[in-house]
This record gives sequence, C-alpha cells and structure tokens, in this order.
Amino acid sequence: MSHHPIRDVFDIIRAEDDNAWQALDYLNLYRFFVSMLLITICYTPIAEEILNPDQLQGARLYSLLHTLLSINLVFVARRIKRSFTLQVILSFITDLTTLVVMIRQMGGVDSGAGVLMIGSVMMSGVLLKRKGAMFYAAITSLLMIWLSTLELLNANAPLSDITSTGTLGIVYFTVAMIGSILSRRTMESETIATQSAERLLDMQRLNELIVEQMNNGILLIKAHNNIHLLNHAAFHFLGRDPGTESVIHQMPEPLMAEYQHWSTTGMQRGHPLQLSPTAPETIARFARLGIRDTSDRLIFLEDAGLVSERAQQIALVSLGKLSATIAHEIRNPLAAISHSAQLLAESTKLSDSDIRLSSIIGKHCRRMNDIIENVLQLARQKDADIEPMDLGMWLRDFIQEFTETQNLTNTHIDLKVPDYPTPVIADSSQLQQVLWNLLQNAMRHGAVDGQTSILIALEHTDLDEIDLVVADQGPGIADDLAEQIFQPFFTTCDDGSGLGLYLCQQLCTANRIQLTLQQREGQGCTFVLRFNHRPANHQPTSGYHNSEA
Repeated sequence: MSHHPIRDVFDIIRAEDDNAWQALDYLNLYRFFVSMLLITICYTPIAEEILNPDQLQGARLYSLLHTLLSINLVFVARRIKRSFTLQVILSFITDLTTLVVMIRQMGGVDSGAGVLMIGSVMMSGVLLKRKGAMFYAAITSLLMIWLSTLELLNANAPLSDITSTGTLGIVYFTVAMIGSILSRRTMESETIATQSAERLLDMQRLNELIVEQMNNGILLIKAHNNIHLLNHAAFHFLGRDPGTESVIHQMPEPLMAEYQHWSTTGMQRGHPLQLSPTAPETIARFARLGIRDTSDRLIFLEDAGLVSERAQQIALVSLGKLSATIAHEIRNPLAAISHSAQLLAESTKLSDSDIRLSSIIGKHCRRMNDIIENVLQLARQKDADIEPMDLGMWLRDFIQEFTETQNLTNTHIDLKVPDYPTPVIADSSQLQQVLWNLLQNAMRHGAVDGQTSILIALEHTDLDEIDLVVADQGPGIADDLAEQIFQPFFTTCDDGSGLGLYLCQQLCTANRIQLTLQQREGQGCTFVLRFNHRPANHQPTSGYHNSEA
C-alpha cells in the first residue's frame, strides 16, 4: 500500500481538540519568553560581551523579527482557532529557524543557545505523535551537529564541542520522550475522567428520571428546615399544583411537627398526616443524607391508603400460606367433629338441650370450614382469563343454575336484562363467583318479614357503560359501616368470616370491573358492577327482557 509523503507528515500531528490548542498556546508563550530573552540580551550591555561587533546589528534585527513573529503566533492561536495542523508546522519551523540563526548570531554552539530549544522539543512530545516527536528531536539534534561540524571545519571551535552537542542531542530525545509519555498519560487520564463524568451524568439523569416517576413524594431539606428540592409526586401530597407553583419553601404544619419530633428524638411515629384538604392521608419517613447532624435531610411521603392496602395484602398472603399449610390438619378433626355431631343429632335418646348443643357444634364446624375455604381461595387466586361474553345471556343461564342448586323458599329473584346483546369482557368463572356471593348475602341479610326480594338488572350509563345491579329490600347497612364492608375480616354478623365481599372486590379488580355499594340505611343494599371495557364496534339498542325466579 502506497503512502503519500504529505499525508504522512500530517499524520504525525495529534488530533485537534481543546487540550491540543492549549498545548499550542503554551508553546507560543514559551517562544515569546525566548524572544523577550533575546531582546534583553541584544539591547543591553551584555550583548557587547557575548556577541561580535559584526554580529550585533544582525542579532538585534533578528530578535525584533522573532518577537513580532512570536506575538503574531500567540494572537493567531488564541483568537483564530483555525488550521491547527498548519499552525503547529509553522511553530516548529519557526523554532528550528531560531535555533540556526540564534546560534550563528550568538557566536556558535558553545554559546549555550541550544538549551533554549529544550522547551520546544518537550512540547513536540505533546503536539505530535510519538514518531513525530522523535523525528523533531532528530532534526534538532542533526542541526546542532551540523552547526558544530561547520565550526569545527572552520577551526572556530574545539573538538570537545562535538561531545557536548551529542549530549544535548540525547537531552532532546529524552525530553521529547518524556513529553510524549506525559501527554499520552494525560490524554488517557482525561479520557477516563471524561467517561466517568459522562457515566456520572447519565446516572444523575437516570436518578432524576426515576425520582420524578416515583409515586412517593421526596423532599430535600436543607438549613433552616426549608424545602430545597422536591419531585413531582411531592406536589400531589402537599396539595399543590406543580404547573402553577414550582417552588415551595415551607413545610406544612403537620409535617413540620412530625419532622421536629424525629429531629429531636430520632423516632419515626408513622402517623397518617393530612397535609392538605385535597391531598390523601400521608405517612412521612425521614432520613439523613450523611452521618453528621448538619447533613441534609430527606423526607419520603407515601399514600397512607396504599401502605395500609399493602399491609393487608401481606397479611392475607401470609394468612393464606399458613392456612394452606395447616388446612389438612384442621379439616380432618373438623370433619370428624362435624360427622359426630350429625350422628349425635340423629339419636332418639337426646334431650332437647343436647340436640341444640349438637346443632351449635355443626353450625360452627361449617363456619370454620367456610373461613378456611375463603382464605385458601384468596391464597390461590389465579389471574383473570378475560374474554368477550354476552352478559345478558350469561345472566339468564346463571340465574337458572342458581335457582336449581339453592333452596329459594321465601326468596324471589327479579331479572331484568335487555332483549339485545350486551357484550362485555370478563372472566365468566370469576364473575359467577362474585355474583353467587352477592346473592347469598342478599338471601342471608336482605329478608323482610321472612321474605327476600332480589332485583338483578342491566343498565346503560350515559357513557355507554354497562352496570350490573344487585339490589335487595332488606334493612341495609348503617352509614357509618358502609365504607368498611370491603375490608378483610369485617363482618356485621356473628357467623360471618368477613372475607366474602373482600374477595368479590379483588376478583372485580382483576377483571377491571368497578364494584361499589349504593344504599340508603333502611332501604336495602344495592351493589353495582360497572363494566368499563367492552368489545369494539358495539351499537346498543333498546328494550328489556324480564324473567322471575
């Protein structure tokens, strides 16, 4: 492969960057310092002692020209950052010319002028690649040897000047190598520092993005207990609008009181705080960024409702695993007790009080079995297998199955469904479990004077959503208890487990169905299952189909 000689010359110069321009500035400043030194020598009485009278005028003229050229190179390199390669070449040509003329004008090699080239040779190791620096050191050394040889041939110098010239050449090569090594290590260090800085910047941006996307609020507290930084979620917990108020300095009073208690005692109470009338209840947690007392503080704000829900989920999972472990051990003796109670109740020799006691035993055995079944059902709850279905047709089949398997004595079910298709998306098996539970609750708690009337209807909302309504005419639930019925283990009767409605809500959530209670005390309970997701391209019509069971 052929090489172009001019291209090879340019290839020995290092790549242009800010550090390369800075190194060129240093070389130009060094040259300016040399020119000032020459001016001092040539225009002071020192010149008459070290220079011949015939050379004095030429040396002064040369020192002035060299000074003007040095100033020009400094200006060009600092102000006009163009043609880096050309400026480097001109700089080193200027220095080589300086070497020849300066030695000739100052009386030869033995004047010591060659020492002034050490700085230029050193900078060649920075501005040129290693082979370029060695080439420049070689050119400089050859020029010194050439000048020394000329003086020797003209009998103007002793033979010992050759030895000193060779020593100076070794110095040139040494400083060129040192400059090259230092430059390479500096560039490697800068590369590592730049990569580390980029990684740190990427990490900082990633952290900022994660903090901004977190659901928990984060506040950075500095001196005087002022808020220095906060993420987007913190505005929500503080009841502020991040779009209209970008800076918040003062903490709300409830948060300040909790913060001061932690600062004084080091204890975190974890009480729910109402930081704003429009914000949810919040739990605040505190931490120091450093180990010193003067270190910045962090405040983490969490939704108290979500924390409570997670705690309930953990408790239910733990309870489910525990129940799954001991269910077999409980069921065996429980089945034996229940069977013995049944046999005992069939005996003709029992008194009325013994029969009542055996009935109580059987009743509580069934209750314990129901509790175990509900907890196990929560523990092994599977994901919803959602698929399109016609809700009206499915309800007719479900009511028929329910009436055939249940004892509906003194129970009346009124079913109202449209006579046109009502497509929804749900898991039919889980929906059956929910509706079965709701109907059993209505039969158990919705009786009035021994009669139970249940209404099941499909209704369309203004947003073209479908509501499945299950209503009874019983006494209903007290208003102060209505908000608690979907909580686990909450029950209003002695023989209930408190898990039925909670399980219904969990199954509805898995099917993206909104389950709510709409009731007025003394006028029965109305549960509404709202289906928000429906198959596309559905056009509702009108008309209802009524059936009774």
